[in-house]
Amino acid sequence: MTKITWKAPLLASSIALALAGCSDDGSSNSSSDGGSEPIQFSGLTTPVNITFTSTDGEQLEDVTFTIDSNELEVQGAEEDDERYVQEQAAVSISRASNGQVDAISFKIVASAEDHFSNSATIEMPAIADVNSPNDIVGNYTITLTPKEPQGEEIAASFAEETIEASDDGKVAEAITITTPPASDGAANQQAMAGASAELDIPVGTTLLDSDGNPVTGEIKASVVHYSNEPVDNFDELGATSALDAFPGGLSPNGVLDEDGNELGDIAFISAGFTAIEISNEEGQVVKDMQGAPVNLTMNIPQDTINPETGAKVQPGETIPLWSYDELEGQWKAEGTATVGALDPETGTYPITKEITHLSYYNFDWYGTERCNLKLNVVNQNGEDNDTRLGLVLRRPGGGYSLTTIMNRYDGFDTLILNRVPDVIAGNKVQGDIAFFDPQDPTNKNLLTAAHDGNGQAVPVVNGLLTTSLCDFGDGELTVNTADIPEPVDATVNFIAQCGDDDDNDDIKGYFYAYSNIDGKLRYLSSGYADDDGAELDDLYPGKSYVLRGYVYNEDIGFQSLGEKEFVASVDDNVFTFTYQREDDECGTGATGSGSGSGGSNGGAGG
Repeated sequence: MTKITWKAPLLASSIALALAGCSDDGSSNSSSDGGSEPIQFSGLTTPVNITFTSTDGEQLEDVTFTIDSNELEVQGAEEDDERYVQEQAAVSISRASNGQVDAISFKIVASAEDHFSNSATIEMPAIADVNSPNDIVGNYTITLTPKEPQGEEIAASFAEETIEASDDGKVAEAITITTPPASDGAANQQAMAGASAELDIPVGTTLLDSDGNPVTGEIKASVVHYSNEPVDNFDELGATSALDAFPGGLSPNGVLDEDGNELGDIAFISAGFTAIEISNEEGQVVKDMQGAPVNLTMNIPQDTINPETGAKVQPGETIPLWSYDELEGQWKAEGTATVGALDPETGTYPITKEITHLSYYNFDWYGTERCNLKLNVVNQNGEDNDTRLGLVLRRPGGGYSLTTIMNRYDGFDTLILNRVPDVIAGNKVQGDIAFFDPQDPTNKNLLTAAHDGNGQAVPVVNGLLTTSLCDFGDGELTVNTADIPEPVDATVNFIAQCGDDDDNDDIKGYFYAYSNIDGKLRYLSSGYADDDGAELDDLYPGKSYVLRGYVYNEDIGFQSLGEKEFVASVDDNVFTFTYQREDDECGTGATGSGSGSGGSNGGAGG
């Protein structure tokens, strides 16, 4: 590819990392007057990049998370009693040893203040399957849902009430908490489709925390309900779906049955899910409830299609209920409930189940047959697609959604969607597929034609392909990218510098790029720069971006070299992140204090 480097007027600056007494474990460049050997930087082994966001796309800070593998090491977070606390916007997870050559699958469970937790299963490929062991081999976004959703970005509604509990944790009076319907004309009205949830707590119910202690005093009870979005809402909400924030994803592994035995790897089709939290002013959180029955009701939109029948849901049908363990990131079956009579005023069917503990709950059908769906993408000229696009997959009748952004590592001409639902109760799962521009989400309906794996044409209507998902495997999709701006590229370098000395050393580093869309940073791409630098591509002239740089050394870990904000242009430009060496690394004989500090801006070349 012809290299077109970029732009952006940026003031030159550098970062001073005052890291005294740090020595390299392999360098021979010791100073002549007793200084420390210069720190040498290297790459991580097959790192995956983790980005934590809220449902509005805003990046989260201070996220706490766990991983269930001892074969990995974490950068950008501090370990604290078997948990990690995010310290930098970029969190990187890599192999702990070059001797680990096989593929690694691990689960990450994340939580943040004022948000419900979420989890994801991440696949790190085998060493033999990567181009270079230092390349970033995966980019994952974990979306956490706020406990009090604001605005109309997603199909969710929120309600809360205050109650009193006695010294033994008993509720003084009965209370009902009902989430409101979407308001008329709201952006999420069609996607909500009348869906809501209701929690009934009878008088005398005893509220207990996870240690069995009574939760007392003034207590706030909050309920958030997420619709299963049975009506296509792509035009209203773009690529945003409440289902994308489904805890653990809609195709989780390790799901448990009612007896605690593993059901195996399944795929959910959701009728709606609800998050409940009850806590007092001292921070005690209710886990269990005893005494009178506590009922949870979800009101399911009448346009929901039951995947077991292929028709709209009907009274008398049963749907399994599932609860989510936020610490383990695991779903467990809680029995079934029966669909009630239609409420003509709201256009929904109630379904009610008694619950004894608090968590996420969802009424979901499920199947055990899944596939990895391969899609080949060409442009309007019949050539392999070379434009970064976003894909959204939604199930007609609701209950399943998947949104993904192409990345350079996998290429823009092929997409593989992992763990897609195939068959439920003998019925093939259908899906709507559409493409959009992730740097301009208003530019959608880019799909113009489709052919399945046998070469048969499949109709595309208004940018949407409706197909039996796993039967379309290895099919070809044609997208029209003519109206997407011609992208420009940049070159990113990393150097180590002694003072103002022009004799710099090229070093290795990692960079992360973000689009600035309406004041919110959206992850765009990342890469590894060796001593010769690296190329950052797919930038739109006139668009705003943020670029962050990091270097890694085994002794000092993952160090930020700051960030650069810029507006991309077509002018040739090279951006350089600078690591400012300590005096004793530079042979001046100065000594340090043994502590470190970090600046906020990396060096810029121009």
